[in-house]
Amino acid sequence: MDLSGVYGMFAAILVAAGFFLFVGTIGIKGDKKEDDLHKVESEES
Repeated sequence: MDLSGVYGMFAAILVAAGFFLFVGTIGIKGDKKEDDLHKVESEES
């Protein structure tokens, strides 16, 4: 019972940390891609 609770908390923390890391990297990549697109558009025009 105690071990399953510890593993459950550990898994929840791990999933939460991974989720925030995953979303964070996507957010950073998305911003960079948008900036690159704007740069390309401004250079072409």
